[in-house]
Amino acid sequence: MKVLFCTTELAPFSRVGGLAEFSSTLTAALGRRGAEATIITPLYRGIDRTLSTLEPFAPHPATDILLGDDRFDVRYWSAKAPVSGLPVIFVECDPLFGREGIYTNPSDGKGFADNPRRFALFQEAILHLVQDGLLTPDVIHLNDYHTALIPAMLKARAARHPAFVRPKTALTIHNAVFQADTDEEMAWRMGLGELLFAPGSPYRRDGRLNFLKTGVLFADKVAAVSPSYAAETRSDDALGYGLAYELDGRGKDYAGILNGVDYGGWDPRDDQLIVQTYTPDTLQRRTSNKEELLALNGLDAKGLTLPTIGMITRLTDNKGFDLLTTAIDKLMTFDLTLVMLGTGEAKYHKLLESVKMRYPHKLGLNLTYSNRMAHIILAGSDFFLMPSRFEPCGQHQMYAMRYGAAPIVHATGGLADTVVNASDDGEEGWGFTFRGYDVATLLKTIWRAVSFYKNKKQFRKIVRRAMQQDFSWEHTADAYFKLYKDLLG
Repeated sequence: MKVLFCTTELAPFSRVGGLAEFSSTLTAALGRRGAEATIITPLYRGIDRTLSTLEPFAPHPATDILLGDDRFDVRYWSAKAPVSGLPVIFVECDPLFGREGIYTNPSDGKGFADNPRRFALFQEAILHLVQDGLLTPDVIHLNDYHTALIPAMLKARAARHPAFVRPKTALTIHNAVFQADTDEEMAWRMGLGELLFAPGSPYRRDGRLNFLKTGVLFADKVAAVSPSYAAETRSDDALGYGLAYELDGRGKDYAGILNGVDYGGWDPRDDQLIVQTYTPDTLQRRTSNKEELLALNGLDAKGLTLPTIGMITRLTDNKGFDLLTTAIDKLMTFDLTLVMLGTGEAKYHKLLESVKMRYPHKLGLNLTYSNRMAHIILAGSDFFLMPSRFEPCGQHQMYAMRYGAAPIVHATGGLADTVVNASDDGEEGWGFTFRGYDVATLLKTIWRAVSFYKNKKQFRKIVRRAMQQDFSWEHTADAYFKLYKDLLG
């Protein structure tokens, strides 16, 4: 089974969010299952070329690609993924990818205005190799809007190019908020005008070409990154960002496959970045890590006897900071300490800095990112808070469980799929969940969680169950391998 995996992020070369790890780790796991996976991704300026040897892609190292009236010089480079050894093809096009930043301009944080054109070119470059028979995939795996036009492009060109008849397509939606659109003229330039803009065509949106919607309608299979996120996006148009009707219309061809995490380097049994390693049977050794966490954040040492809640997050509304900042003064009256790590919207930076001034011995605030601090938060916190308004999958709650920090989460998306609410007697479940997205429910859930902390025997059972959960990529790879087999009959 030959799989062409198309992605705009690939660890360790290029990274913005979870797509980078998804691309590198899933393909490695698929390779272990016998899939012949080839990864194709843009060659951005910021890529460290010392991570792998880049050589001209033989026998076709360069070409010209027309995008409407614009002609772009494209070069292809071959490399090997550092860990898996899988073949990687980099697409070089300096006018579009030879700039600082992947999706956004680092100088102002705004998305590049020409992103639709940039990733239209990337998709043309991918299909150029397929058309010429240099890549002969059985399955083309697409990710988010950046490659979502490929199923429609295959359909529109199949009559002229037999190589486009064979491949089946699978599209993974990592976050439905990112859709991208462009004008009708671009669609005609890409050879999609007749297919997508015929009278009464259902494939256009607001008079423009919507990349993600087109992918949803044309891909052979569509997957979300968790079962609950799939259910939410097909039933709630707000969470589907206008695509609920189309997603639900795909029936059984749209489903959720839970993302995994890579525990390599993120396991308290052998973590070299924490003060003291430990296992579910040596939980008392976590105390050294809690001492370090409190000391690094200037928190009162008497906090050792109080529950500590950790957060590693982006400071945005979607991550629940509209809720949390409204509740935080009341939260600071609870017998607990709170440690945050992350960056985000300026208004939340300013607000939390003022909270830190009012509660200097209860709030640890790190408005940056530090890999070591992230490890210490996981190893030293008793709880891990994720009050996200929505969360397609999430990873930090999975890492937190492995480290024995009981998650407190809003039961949405992947958070609902990975965290089971603790029963009142503590004999079932391994976290604390809430469904009503309001301040009172958030505070009630945190109060319930810290109440369990007082019963050490009961709380220890919850923590041990959390640490025993396995969210490795092997489970995710099994599900995608089955999806591919289903596509191929």
